[in-house]
Amino acid sequence: MANNLISENLKDSIKQADRYTLLALSSAVVFAALSLPNPDPEAGAVLNWTLLGVPLTATPQLALVILYLVYVGSCLLADNMLIHVRDLADKIEDKEQVRAILSCPTILTVSPIGRLFGTMLPAALIVFGLIKVHLQGVYQIPLVAWWFAYGFALSGALVYLRVRMFVVPNLYPEKKRDG
Repeated sequence: MANNLISENLKDSIKQADRYTLLALSSAVVFAALSLPNPDPEAGAVLNWTLLGVPLTATPQLALVILYLVYVGSCLLADNMLIHVRDLADKIEDKEQVRAILSCPTILTVSPIGRLFGTMLPAALIVFGLIKVHLQGVYQIPLVAWWFAYGFALSGALVYLRVRMFVVPNLYPEKKRDG
């Protein structure tokens, strides 16, 4: 009975990590797209959209900050879920069952290309957007803050490393023995 509950929790955890990864990817795409035009703070540019029937208004600079924070937060949550997946998988003694559960089709488990693009593409898009915004000189913040921003932009790489360290060896135990 407890083993079935742990199995269900493992399935849900890997799917939740996948949702967080998709959220990171979508926020990174919008971040990169929003950073392309040269925002002029004096021009009074405002973004207007409706979310669930609520009208929202924000400057492009505020939208970039929010999207960046959503990206970093979702990457950290995905990484936390992968730690939880590892802990749950260690509690299941039948490693074939763990392998079967982890073979559930998600961005993180489908293929090496899917894992790479699902985790590293968002990081690359965020770094691209940060470089574009940094070179435009829109935000007058110290260089140290930019380096922290670039560092946190690599949160997707942290998720990729976590998948490479745990999910891949459990999905493909023959690679674990060869490596």
